[in-house]
Parts: sequence; C-alpha cells; structure tokens
Amino acid sequence: MTGMLGVSFGEPKWQTLPDTPALPAATQNGFVPVSGAEIWYSVYGTGEPIIMLHGGLANSDYWGRQVPELAKFYQVIVLDSRGHGRSTWDNLVGYDLMVSDVVGVMEQLNIPRSAIVGWSDGAITGLKLAMLHPERVSGDSPSGQTATRPEPSI
Repeated sequence: MTGMLGVSFGEPKWQTLPDTPALPAATQNGFVPVSGAEIWYSVYGTGEPIIMLHGGLANSDYWGRQVPELAKFYQVIVLDSRGHGRSTWDNLVGYDLMVSDVVGVMEQLNIPRSAIVGWSDGAITGLKLAMLHPERVSGDSPSGQTATRPEPSI
C-alpha cells in the first residue's frame, strides 16, 4: 500500500491480525444436551469457577490466551454458544436459550454459582443470566454488550 507521498506502508493492519489462539489441554470437556442443542464445554484448573462466554460468530478458542493464566488460580470453564464452534443447534437462538445453555453446563458440572466473563453476545448472556438466575452468579464482567429487550427466539 502506498501513501500520498509515495511511501509504502505494507499490509493493512486488519489483514495481518494473528491467528485465533488454541485452547490449552483441558482437564475435562464434553457436550451437554440442552433445549435441542449439544453444548460443548471445556474445564481448566482448580479453584473458584469462572465461566467465560465468547461473542457472536466466535468460539471459545478466542479465550486461548486468557485461559492458561486464569487457570493458575481458578477453575475456568469455557463453552461454545449454540450454533457456534463445536456446539450444535436446532435452528433456534436467542439470549434466553443461551442462558439456559450456560445453566445446563453448570448443572452438568455441579457448579451452583460462578463468576461470569463475557464479551459482546457473551456479555449479554452473562447479564441475562444474572437477571434471571442471580443465585447462579457470583460476579459478572461484561464487555461490549448492547442494550437488550425481550425478544423471541429466532
């Protein structure tokens, strides 16, 4: 790419982003059937639980740099939202369904309460989980969420 003064700037930054990181080796992973979908999850480390929820059109691999560090001190659980990554879906998606997916994974892993970390759709899911099931959330760290309103599953 050449600028106005004829100086070459190389590849635009958006074309040179690093590859999505891989998750480390898990202590446990599997699938949980919830409301017509198979929700994939993976567990790392020991201690107080933290559930990490990715944004839309992503998957849990995007947490690949954070998981190893957090797993030194906490039990870290990642899951792929319905229809994303390794999780299946039944052509229905919505935040209420994604909340039920998180609760289903929590029940499968015998986690009564957890801190929640999420970005974008994961942040909205975490906030809705806190609103609908406050007894399940020990802390919430949303990032990049949008305003939500009641909506049908689509």
